[in-house]
Amino acid sequence: ALMSFEAGQYETSAETAEKLIRNIKYLSENAEIWCAAVQIIISSLSPQQSIDKLEKLMENSPNDFFVQGYLWQRIAEIYSQKLPDPERGQKALNKAQEFFSKLDNKTKLAELEHIADYLRGSRYGGDAGLLLEVAKAFTSTLEWESLVTVILDRALEVSGANRAILITIDGDNLTPIATRYEDGKTIPVGKLKFSTTAVRKAVEARKSLLVESVPEDEDLAAQQSILDLRILMVIAVPLICHDELFGVLYADAEVKRATFSQRTVRLLEALGEFAAMALYNAKLYGDLVAERDALRAQTREFFGTDFIGGEAKSIQELFPKISAVAKQDITVLLLGETGTGKDLLAKIIHSRSQRSDGPFIVLNCAAVPETLLEAELFGYEKGAFTGATHRQLGKLELADRGTLFLDEIGDMSPALQAKLLTSLETGEFTRLGGNKVIKTDVRIIAATNRELEKEIENGNFREDLYYRISTVRIRIPPLRERSEDIPLLAQFFLKKAAEKFGKKIQGFSPGVASAIREYRWPGNVRQLKNAIEEMALFAQRKIITPELLPDYIKKDKTLSEIGEKQKFIEPSNYEEFKKIKQELGKDFEKWAIEKLLIKYNYNVSKAAKEFGIHRTRLHQLITKYDLRRK
Repeated sequence: ALMSFEAGQYETSAETAEKLIRNIKYLSENAEIWCAAVQIIISSLSPQQSIDKLEKLMENSPNDFFVQGYLWQRIAEIYSQKLPDPERGQKALNKAQEFFSKLDNKTKLAELEHIADYLRGSRYGGDAGLLLEVAKAFTSTLEWESLVTVILDRALEVSGANRAILITIDGDNLTPIATRYEDGKTIPVGKLKFSTTAVRKAVEARKSLLVESVPEDEDLAAQQSILDLRILMVIAVPLICHDELFGVLYADAEVKRATFSQRTVRLLEALGEFAAMALYNAKLYGDLVAERDALRAQTREFFGTDFIGGEAKSIQELFPKISAVAKQDITVLLLGETGTGKDLLAKIIHSRSQRSDGPFIVLNCAAVPETLLEAELFGYEKGAFTGATHRQLGKLELADRGTLFLDEIGDMSPALQAKLLTSLETGEFTRLGGNKVIKTDVRIIAATNRELEKEIENGNFREDLYYRISTVRIRIPPLRERSEDIPLLAQFFLKKAAEKFGKKIQGFSPGVASAIREYRWPGNVRQLKNAIEEMALFAQRKIITPELLPDYIKKDKTLSEIGEKQKFIEPSNYEEFKKIKQELGKDFEKWAIEKLLIKYNYNVSKAAKEFGIHRTRLHQLITKYDLRRK
């Protein structure tokens, strides 16, 4: 939803956010995500479309008072700010008050009072219009920097101060993050000075501070910062949302201002309420972006690039599935050929799940002999079989409260499949050679390169286990199905390999790039990565040239002609020719001159003139490589 919103695809953003809302089962554990999704819908759609969508969402949770109350609250806000309609707004407000009263949610009821004031248009008299304008500005963006600018500009307008500062709070630390001066000047926030005493007094009391005459205030008058800045008046307004103190909206003046009054404080408090709410949403939005970026970073290790960076439709469709599946405690079956990265994708899902603090245990069913696989899975007691000299915990037990990744589960025998199914259904098992029943709480992620439906038909895989482990099935496309992403992957792997081997390699010659793009890569991403690393290891120049291609690519008949036709980068002039020659040597020199002669039908004078090389020098190169027309 965030990615679609950032890309300007607002309908898609709203649809995705709606799907997310409908799939959240445990609201108490995902309330912030749920509220953020609602905000994305409101920011993506027109006011009327937003209202229609929110009313539709109410049908999804008719018995959840918080959901009903919150959605009616947001509808009331829209009617009070974006689509002024006091009558409908009041009806929505009454609904919200009804639900939050049932929950005795005093925080939300207090928020509703502010909306009621705007609907009545009476709280701030003639200033209501300004605050409505501010509210519209706040609800039009999710970006932190844009919100900060609006907050400070309006604070200056309202207060008439010389400057306004937004200060964040982290424990005892007061950190200015932005400032605006009435004369437009700018000062780096790192060099900003302000009255920390005034700010701390407002923070400790959690209420606004107005000092109309600093010299007459015992606490402030003697402070060095006050003296240095020659401050005469100060207002400090705490920014609080959901009982969390985000910071302080601070304004001061060097001269007496009639606008520094209790009326101005009330206006700044109203501004601060919207500011705190907006900063809360922006913080949540930033957290979601950070979470998305963390997932992207992990996927770079999986695919060698972002899902977003990939152009293939199959990859674009895969990314939201992973994000959704990771959050739900359900079984997942990963389908894909060898080398597509099923194991790393399983790690990504685990690391983004509710079990991320628990263990991630791997059991490759194809790598363990059938006679030992049961012992690996369930563990064994001392003396359970010949060679069992001590107790050994199994993978199921080790994965308790975490994730067990069963790689290549299609290689497991039907007999062991039956025992696994029983354990998954009961949450219990016994070690080999033991009698004690052990309980375990494990999430299963399984993977296979086989077509399990066919294995079921052939009697090699249990149908009941198949459905037990495949609540969600994710197919990872082979590399040949997303050829448009191969150049991105190749360049990524080349960069990593160059860093690994301490080389300055810039890219691939056209011939190599074509061969990489056209080869079918039966070993998928793993094979591509290995091939790039091999070429980088033996490269002596800044460009990867055809002779470095692995033999299995060189021998591919469908690629030999491509590599020959596009062996090197064709220079456009003599200066470019000399630079490339320094990197690639004589092979390139001969190839480039022959290309030049063919291009101008062996007319040496014309070729030399157009290429920017002296005719005598061109004759020397023709003689050197025996390139006269045969």
